[in-house]
Amino acid sequence: DHVTVQLPSVPGDGQSPLQATGVLVPARTEVAGSQEKPMSSKSPWFRRHDDRYGPSTMSTWSMQPGASSDAVRAGAEGRVISVVPLPKLLQPQHNLRNSLVVLIDVLRTTSTVITAMGEGLHSAELLPNILAVKQAETRYERSNVILGGEQQRAFIPGFDKDNSPLSYLEGSAGKTGLFVTTNGTRAVSWVRGSKLLVLGSFLNVEAVVKTILFHMNAVSTILLVCSGTDRGQTRSADDELCAGAILRSLIEQAASPASFILDDTAAAVLRSLQTTRRDNLSKHFQQLPAAMALADLGLQADVDFCIDINRYASVLPVLTATGHFVPLLVHYAATVVVPPPVLSCTDSEPADTVAVYVISTDRAGTQLTGRVDPRISAAAREDISGVLEILSSESVGIVATSPLRRAREVAQLVATESGASIEIYNGLSAVDYGEWTGLTPEQVDTFFPGDQATWLAGANWAEHDGESWNALVDRQWGTFAQVVTSVRARGDRSVVVVTHQSTVRSILTTVRGWTQKDWSGLDIPQGSVTCLHFKHVEDRETLECFNVQYIGLKRQDFQESFVPRAGAGVRV
Repeated sequence: DHVTVQLPSVPGDGQSPLQATGVLVPARTEVAGSQEKPMSSKSPWFRRHDDRYGPSTMSTWSMQPGASSDAVRAGAEGRVISVVPLPKLLQPQHNLRNSLVVLIDVLRTTSTVITAMGEGLHSAELLPNILAVKQAETRYERSNVILGGEQQRAFIPGFDKDNSPLSYLEGSAGKTGLFVTTNGTRAVSWVRGSKLLVLGSFLNVEAVVKTILFHMNAVSTILLVCSGTDRGQTRSADDELCAGAILRSLIEQAASPASFILDDTAAAVLRSLQTTRRDNLSKHFQQLPAAMALADLGLQADVDFCIDINRYASVLPVLTATGHFVPLLVHYAATVVVPPPVLSCTDSEPADTVAVYVISTDRAGTQLTGRVDPRISAAAREDISGVLEILSSESVGIVATSPLRRAREVAQLVATESGASIEIYNGLSAVDYGEWTGLTPEQVDTFFPGDQATWLAGANWAEHDGESWNALVDRQWGTFAQVVTSVRARGDRSVVVVTHQSTVRSILTTVRGWTQKDWSGLDIPQGSVTCLHFKHVEDRETLECFNVQYIGLKRQDFQESFVPRAGAGVRV
């Protein structure tokens, strides 16, 4: 993608807004965070890093404050993206001073400021309290400013407008807005010291994504900071949903999505986002607590407006050295390359047939890797290159992938080779091994005697703080079925699914009607491909698997014509 950035000038300042951001006021030094839970009493050394243990930890890579740009480039094979659920949960590892921060308060501060700037607002100050607004007012001609905001969702006496974005559709052009709100404006002081601070909401997801892609090499970390509710004390589901939408769009549009490293909270937010389709996302948003609370106050129109995705797709409020947010206009033009038609072996199948090629990624030795997120190994990458040869004659519609990094790296290789787009499906993620994660099966038997055998025998057993077998198969098969159904609905004839050994096992177990014991006996090699064919059954309006062509084959298992060798593949 090509990104062109037009920067408005700031009165009395010779620098452009982005140049000015290098000398912002330092952030407050107080950093608040919740206590982490101790290690499980059952585990001798292992503790999972996730939301249940307090704020996110960037265990994969972090830069210390003050690190030079050279050090950042040397250590940043991947760019760290963090979701910070509350401003008070910012940690030193987030390296605020060298970060690009997207501040999010969907209901309603950032949505309102974006709307006002989309309708011509010249600039805005986001202030912590009413007194600060009244003091700032004295620096302007009264006719040139708008006093806007709310306190506990109530209009502030003496102000011009409330915090509804609808109030700024008229009368904003050419003026400066002075805003104070219960949550959003208070959060600014926590992130003011970042290298680049912008405001995001559903209204400008596209502008946020393009700006991140354009500036990601100039910062060490990308922080999506949610304002929260209750004066920044409680997590807000609507803010986190927006962060997930930004993440998913960012990964889909990036030239190399595998270069991103998601911290644990970011990965959890992405996994929780079930779909980016506008209608389903809107329905989910409407059911969140903050949205329902506004609806109860008669503000349903505000809720509907705030979920109008990319209404202001090129408007981005950015903080300048003067303390003003100004509208940055992000213009972009993507070059669309139409690949030449490719004949596919699936053309000989009935019109309603979908060929599905399922690639199993790196297994990281004998350890139970699960949702640990390492990069793909050199050995697995070599195996994958052979799989790419196998798929070279296929006309791939999409590449559906697990959100884990090792899967995304493979998906990027397949997409580059085939010219197909990448879609991330959270439900394709690997099995959650809970407290067994990172251990070998032998170590599990040593530290958790009998538990592994109990899991393999009991379909609903999950006392290891991970997934039960039933929950795992339901999640993975349900997501896989969603992929196949959507591919068929779009008229594509084939799809590549990049996932993990456990997912391949779950798919085959379901289509073949196998048992839990059969599932555990399937040893799917890393860097292998499994091929299944599905057809549409009209009288039942379902897709059924009518052919498992081969299971767990690698390049050496095929003849030169890419026909499987006799007897090759996984023995079932």
